[in-house]
Amino acid sequence: MRSPRPYSPQPGPGAPSLTERRKAATQLDIARAACELFAEHGPDGTTAEDIAHRAGVALRTFYRYFRNKQEAVAPLLAGGGDAWRALLAEEDPGTPLAEALERAVTRSLSDLQAIEEGPGGHPRPPPRGRLGRGTARGLVPGEPGLRGAPGPGHRPAGGR
Repeated sequence: MRSPRPYSPQPGPGAPSLTERRKAATQLDIARAACELFAEHGPDGTTAEDIAHRAGVALRTFYRYFRNKQEAVAPLLAGGGDAWRALLAEEDPGTPLAEALERAVTRSLSDLQAIEEGPGGHPRPPPRGRLGRGTARGLVPGEPGLRGAPGPGHRPAGGR
């Protein structure tokens, strides 16, 4: 007779499963590694192999989550866009747009917790390296090495 399975709590309705949380954590680790390397060496000086090595995953795992190195930053860009939308939603109706945008940008750059929190306020795994303003400069949309990179609302194919 088999021994009873160890207790494993079932996620509540709408909560991601353990597998989904692990996949999201791996995807975020890869995205952070890409971001760090892009800030250090630029997109043209960074390879998918470099990103995989920095993230501590196999190159095959990198390609399971992303089609190319440019797409690897999408989860962080999406998180930043989500954080900005949430900060803008907190503004009083009738606030001038320029003022609301300036406040949202300032708050998001001074408090990266908004970007590092997952959907629904669920904390993401702690970062391997802290992302800061220098890293953000490596993700400027006009950066030639990132042309064609997905924007803030992009979600990778297959929900990964």
